[in-house]
Amino acid sequence: MRKEDFLKKQTDKLGQILGFVLAKILKLKTENNISLKLMEILENFENEQGLNFENSVKLNNDDFKIQLHNNNITIENYESIALILFEIGVLKENYNDKLNYLNKAKLLFELTNKLGSTYSLQANIKLSEINKLLEK
Repeated sequence: MRKEDFLKKQTDKLGQILGFVLAKILKLKTENNISLKLMEILENFENEQGLNFENSVKLNNDDFKIQLHNNNITIENYESIALILFEIGVLKENYNDKLNYLNKAKLLFELTNKLGSTYSLQANIKLSEINKLLEK
C-alpha cells in the first residue's frame, strides 16, 4: 500500500512537471526565444526526473520505452512528452536530430492511442503532421 502511494505521488509530480513544461512551451511560442527556453526546460526536467531527452531520443524504440518505464513515466504522460519532443523536433536544424525527435514523438503518440485509456484527437492530428514532416 505504501509503495502504491509513493508511485502515485511520483506520477502526480511528473504530471505537474509536464503540465508546467507544456504551459511554458505554449507561452513561449509567442516569444522568439523558444529554442533556448526549450533547452532550459529540458535541463530542468532532467534535474527533476532524471531523464535526458537528448540521449534518449537516439535510442532504438524498445530501449526508449524501457528508459521511460525506468523513469516512472506512464502511458498517461506519453502524450505530453510527445508534444514536447514534437516541438523540439520541428525546431531542430540538424536533419538527424530532427528525425530522432520526430520519430520518438510519433512513437509516443501512437502508444498513447494504442495503450491509453482514452482516444486522443490531438495525438492523431500531431501524427498526421509528423508524417508530413517525415515525408519531406
